Amino acid sequence: MPLNKKIQVGVYVRNLFDKYFSTGWQQYGAMGLVHYTTPDARRTVGGFVNFSF
Repeated sequence: MPLNKKIQVGVYVRNLFDKYFSTGWQQYGAMGLVHYTTPDARRTVGGFVNFSF
């Protein structure tokens, strides 16, 4: 969100409600099952400020 031509401010949230999800499954033998997660599965909150001069 540009406040003017010299300053920009923003916020972002990823996975706000902290939902767990898998991105893939792999079977190892008859009894083994492995699941993969992604960094997107973690809750992330952040912000930024850009200055131009």
